[in-house]
Amino acid sequence: MAYLVQRDRTSRPGLVLPKLACDCHAHIFGPADAYPFDPERAYSPPPATVSQYLDMLATVGIERAVIVQPSVYGRDNRCTLDAVAEIGLDRARAVVAVASETGKAELAQLRVQGARGVRLMRGGSDPLFLDQLKVLGGVLADLGMHIQLYVRPDVWLALLPVLEASGVEVVLDHLAHLTADHAAEADHIDALCAALDRGRIWVKLSQYKASLTNYPFLDATPLVARIAAHAPDRCVWGTDWPHPNLTGHMPDDGELVDLIAGWAPDPTMRQRILVDNPARLYCFD
Repeated sequence: MAYLVQRDRTSRPGLVLPKLACDCHAHIFGPADAYPFDPERAYSPPPATVSQYLDMLATVGIERAVIVQPSVYGRDNRCTLDAVAEIGLDRARAVVAVASETGKAELAQLRVQGARGVRLMRGGSDPLFLDQLKVLGGVLADLGMHIQLYVRPDVWLALLPVLEASGVEVVLDHLAHLTADHAAEADHIDALCAALDRGRIWVKLSQYKASLTNYPFLDATPLVARIAAHAPDRCVWGTDWPHPNLTGHMPDDGELVDLIAGWAPDPTMRQRILVDNPARLYCFD
């Protein structure tokens, strides 16, 4: 279970972000004695503390944050929720992991603690799972919460009809798992654009995750620009700090912020994607 250590410093970006800009995708890890990892995890990340994360946000000019439950903690959401409590509900929200059969009372309590979404990292065609997923979607919709999918395009294509029928909002994680290969991804890009047009689907823009050439990740700029221009009111953005389970170049978050200017050169678009959309999706007052 190898990992790369998060860089000690983040550069200050040249791009000045709008007030109340939100990082919609970050993780907190450790300390391990307080928050033990799931024995079935795929990797073992080094500590990434709230203090380190807040230092990064201050350096790049981000004021709001969404802490997302990582796979290494399974359904034990304590680290994620404790991080939100430490940062404060005035500027932080959570996306948690739960079983598909979780009831409304438990979900409502998670919402009180700052959760606004439930992260799903698997699919399946089992009728029981799909029935549970539809019920879960309906309950989340009633609570003003969403489902976040971190799955391949063939999986989200299969799950979206079930989820949309439930009335729940759906966020497709990490640029819907697309890559910068426009030719190979043509059908998936068209499907994503069509889903965004239907009005219940969102996508998290993440340029470095889509890159095939690695640093400086510029091969993914046209893809991110196309999605952002197609549905600027249905896009949010995240750093993916501290970039866990990464085998390539460790991103500098200041440089990731500067990449935004390449796919969102218009300040009005940046205001929507970095401020207005997150405020709406995560219910920031």
